[in-house]
Amino acid sequence: MQNTGEEIISIMRFTDTTVNYKDRLLFDISWESDKTEFTPEFKTLMDSIAVAKVGRPKNQSFQNVNGFDAYYFDVVGNDSLGNFDFVVNNRYLNSKGKDGTIFLTITRWKEKFNETDSLLVERIFGTLERK
Repeated sequence: MQNTGEEIISIMRFTDTTVNYKDRLLFDISWESDKTEFTPEFKTLMDSIAVAKVGRPKNQSFQNVNGFDAYYFDVVGNDSLGNFDFVVNNRYLNSKGKDGTIFLTITRWKEKFNETDSLLVERIFGTLERK
């Protein structure tokens, strides 16, 4: 990514802790006015950041989802403070014909999404798609 110093950034964070501490979900959605180019170099950069900060990347892929060009990757790690595993689903999204890039991360402290989690993610995508 190139930073010209002129970009606009908007961030929203929320969490679901209704089950218990270890089964919580943390959602982080941000938008940057500069559009990110999804290239092999971008993938390498994201892999390097993941390894340096939290864990190991996996399931990296370039996709077209709900009208977005997207780059998906997961990061698997271990919370050394709480001593439990977590997975972070990362999604960079570019909408055709619109400026900017949307970045969505979903951190889960459980093995897999359940049906309710998946519905929430689909609703988020549906809302983003309408904007």
